[in-house]
Amino acid sequence: MVKTYVAVIRDGEEMEIPIEYVVPGDIVILRAGDMIPADGVVIKVKDLFVNESLMTGEAYPVEKFEGSNLFMGTHVISGFGVMEVIKTGKDTEYGKIVDRLRLGKGRTDGIGITPVLLPAVISVGLSYGARYMAHKGAIVKRLASIENFGSMNVLCCDKTGTLTEGKMKVFAFKN
Repeated sequence: MVKTYVAVIRDGEEMEIPIEYVVPGDIVILRAGDMIPADGVVIKVKDLFVNESLMTGEAYPVEKFEGSNLFMGTHVISGFGVMEVIKTGKDTEYGKIVDRLRLGKGRTDGIGITPVLLPAVISVGLSYGARYMAHKGAIVKRLASIENFGSMNVLCCDKTGTLTEGKMKVFAFKN
């Protein structure tokens, strides 16, 4: 019901078109508050700052210069820019992320043969694991992911400090 429009230059004229009609090769004009409609490259810029938290998780705006990459779904915070569209739709970085999420839940190191009550027993065991982890301050989004903790050798974390104190602590538990 609500259409988002974007300013483009086609045939030497500036016009506003619905965002879904942007194609590779279009020249897009970006102003404060605009959503970036596709992946592209900055070709003209003046004090352009973009919120890329959708892609990076970082809360602070990023300054863009000529030749910088811009990504679909991010937003212009301030300044002015002109970009050339390189990729649209599912070919963009955002489109690839959405496509991966659409594939469903990831495979786990679960059990191949299941007796009748085994799924119930596993669910109860996993919920106890999630509860134990909650008492230790960890939040488990997917219950099935607890199965993989036992087979994990290395855990890598990206610590930006956006949602936390900006401090990382590592604890080793021995059986």
